[in-house]
Amino acid sequence: MLLSADLPKVASYVLQGGSALPDAFCRMGSRLHHLLIDEFQDTSLAQWNAMVPLAVECLSKRGSLFYVGDVKQAIYSWRGGRSELFDEIAEDPEIANLSEFTPGNLEYNWRSLEHIIGFNNFFLKHWLTTIRQWIWQKYCTPTDRKISKLIWLKK
Repeated sequence: MLLSADLPKVASYVLQGGSALPDAFCRMGSRLHHLLIDEFQDTSLAQWNAMVPLAVECLSKRGSLFYVGDVKQAIYSWRGGRSELFDEIAEDPEIANLSEFTPGNLEYNWRSLEHIIGFNNFFLKHWLTTIRQWIWQKYCTPTDRKISKLIWLKK
């Protein structure tokens, strides 16, 4: 049985010299020219090490490595996510020798427009109230409702 936590280690082993290296590169590396990694702030070192051979392959073919994320939204440090990788990759000699690092920041966050935030707040406020009432009526006895109200008030 292979747990998802072990997958990066297995992939890294295979891509960096394990018995299936030629087959893995033939299947993935030969077709891959550009690598886009989203939510990079939550990438662990093991996950990145598993991707390095593919990134190097893409860059060596004049392809690209494009990774995006927001370090302020890094939420997976408990499972090894390392937002520091954003800067460390640019200093990695294997990557730096093949590419020109071009950092960038979004000057404007389109997800934070006032009307979008207003809609989300309105929706969540009313949805939470409605769903909470529905759950209480459908699944809670009158005694449970009293206990639930006390718990909700404490928070």
